Amino acid sequence: MSRQAPSQHQRGTSLRELLIIVLLLLTFIVVATEKIWELRVAAERTAVAVMLGNMRSALGIEVARLAAQGRIADIARHDGGDPMLVMRQPHPNYRGRISGADPAGIPGYSWYYDVDQGLLVYRVANDEAFE
Repeated sequence: MSRQAPSQHQRGTSLRELLIIVLLLLTFIVVATEKIWELRVAAERTAVAVMLGNMRSALGIEVARLAAQGRIADIARHDGGDPMLVMRQPHPNYRGRISGADPAGIPGYSWYYDVDQGLLVYRVANDEAFE
């Protein structure tokens, strides 16, 4: 058996080809990272919208329950109150009722009720992407 010399098609990868591959990979990584960031922001927006819808539903059910029991006057106690208290199970990231809250000290993806302002607050995790 004779051994053949390597042909033109069997040569290794040239530096130019390697550079093109690396540039293509870096471009793919940059594009993928941007898309992942957009998806994370969209997921956070969706999660907040779903939670708000759940709270509205829970409040509507509570109002209907009180009205059916003839306790119309009790409905007013929910005005300006913490809507998480009406939920069967509060959101897992609900930090509770906080007085003198410093939003910077609350981690992202968290809900809390600001007792001083009478507001339910959501602390955005990706704040640079929200207005």
